[in-house]
Amino acid sequence: MSRALFERGLKWRKERDAKIREKRKEKGLNVQFGAYVDGATVGDHIDSYWEYNRLVGEADNGELLSEKEYTKLKELAAKTSHNRLFVFWKCLATGNECQVIGPDSRCFCGHSYKAHAWYNIDTKKVHCRVKGCKCPCFDYVVGHGRFWIKCSCKCDHAEHVHNGVMKWCKRCRKRGKECTQFYSPYSCTCGRPWSEHATIFETKAERKALGKRVENLGMGAASTAAACGGLTTFSSLLPEQERLDEFASSSSRGSRNNEQNRISHAPLALLKKKTKSARAIGRKETLRKK
Repeated sequence: MSRALFERGLKWRKERDAKIREKRKEKGLNVQFGAYVDGATVGDHIDSYWEYNRLVGEADNGELLSEKEYTKLKELAAKTSHNRLFVFWKCLATGNECQVIGPDSRCFCGHSYKAHAWYNIDTKKVHCRVKGCKCPCFDYVVGHGRFWIKCSCKCDHAEHVHNGVMKWCKRCRKRGKECTQFYSPYSCTCGRPWSEHATIFETKAERKALGKRVENLGMGAASTAAACGGLTTFSSLLPEQERLDEFASSSSRGSRNNEQNRISHAPLALLKKKTKSARAIGRKETLRKK
């Protein structure tokens, strides 16, 4: 890069930063993270936003809950956090917990887990709380971003949703065809078909009795743990097959590293002895060939 080009770029960045500072002053955004705004720091406001988002999700239908409603929900979160629900998309044939359900995992009804009744730990009837949705219980739909599993009729799962309940395909009926229920030919990363999987709910006490992990992700806030589904660690976000592959590869790397450390920390005298022996054998081989 030439000096002139560098100076031109530097000048442009300085002008841009000056404009941003000016805009922030105009809109009153020039505050520090620890500054107080409306009786709380900026950091406190951000924490409150994330707490609300984690506990409520889309269940407020675009309008903030009243102070009374939100306080009641926070009390439910605190009450159920000691025995929260752990949710998994599990293979019934092998017992693998193929996908861990998190707060933003999607149900067939189109809404996230956090928008469902995650506090129903006794009945495990985690119905959808979004207004107008009649989803009786959270049922995980495989996918993320632009990828979502399709029905064998080649239509999206959303075409089968009727007010949150899975029924016949709307698109097929418009085209004069008939698809009475959703059935996907999708195969999981575990190698088993979609039809052999189901969304499973387990309480903390049930998992603890089976010797499974129950600690909260990163020892996070107990106030939102109840709405976190089955998350326990950052690797929980991976499908189980990938988690197992990563564990196996890390174990093999660990064994190789241990071997290298054992060799590198061997006594110097022993290494010298082995080196001399190798050289002596090499000389004998050379003389024999001559």
